[in-house]
Amino acid sequence: MARPVRIKYEGALYHVLSRGNRGDFIFPENHEKDRFLSYMEEGCRRYRVICYAYCVMGNHFHLLLRTLQPNLSEFMHFLCSSYASFLRREGWIGHIFAGRFQSICVEDTQYRLALTRYIHLNPMRASMVKNPREYPWSSLRFYTERGACPPWLNVSWLEEEYGLDPEAARQRYAEMMSSPEGGSPILGDALAHAILGSATFVQKLARQLAEDDVRWTNHIGKSVLTKSVDLDELAETVCRYYGISALNDESEPNKKLRRAKQTFIYLARETTPRTGRQIMDLIDSDRSSATTSYHYRQALRALQQDSADASKWRDELQQIIDSLR
Repeated sequence: MARPVRIKYEGALYHVLSRGNRGDFIFPENHEKDRFLSYMEEGCRRYRVICYAYCVMGNHFHLLLRTLQPNLSEFMHFLCSSYASFLRREGWIGHIFAGRFQSICVEDTQYRLALTRYIHLNPMRASMVKNPREYPWSSLRFYTERGACPPWLNVSWLEEEYGLDPEAARQRYAEMMSSPEGGSPILGDALAHAILGSATFVQKLARQLAEDDVRWTNHIGKSVLTKSVDLDELAETVCRYYGISALNDESEPNKKLRRAKQTFIYLARETTPRTGRQIMDLIDSDRSSATTSYHYRQALRALQQDSADASKWRDELQQIIDSLR
């Protein structure tokens, strides 16, 4: 199974969404939301990311971001891993986020305004408040009220959008938020769950993606953009991560080598189109291809466990995947 691709380039605009594992409430109290936003501030500064809107709900969050460098994955890894480490220090047990974060590359001029509205309306759609301005854990108040704005949040673009002074722009935005059309599910228009924009914008990105060997495929009944991982590159990355010379080097410490082999088999089945025979050839050419299927099923069962070792392994897998992006 090939993995959904990340579209990355300088100045790209994204809608980003990430949920708690199994729908868990990973932001149960105010101080957790505060801590998450402190990591947002640090991450935006460190990775040169501009945030236009955010909403931190109980079990997920929405962001509208611009990356000045093609580094969305690095920024999100910092943000999510920092917050996950914080929760574990607070006593959280088990996996925290539900797999990879979702990101849609957005055309700036046509969709930025609509997406800020979509993000800010989340608490009202979830029946948490009657008026979205009552919810304190979104960026809406910085759009509609006077006062200091966090340095990592950009709302000044609204004046250019409306061609008005700051006070008039705030009033115009507040009026838009009260409009019943504000709940329009614009993300449903995203092409292959990856691109939201005009035909010209899509064609421009399609040409760029074609050069990177990205293709349209069907994944669980949905059209997505995918890119296969090279098997040799995966093997080298796994070996480098675990600090071993090769997957078939029996002189390596037994525990470390076993973990590296398990990781390679699992990721090879998940991210490459290679056969069990091709995968096993990089580990032990004397073993049958059925061995690949056996170890893959074992890995699936192990990763579904709610244990410290399973959680640690899931983190290792995510770090390796991130390094391949």
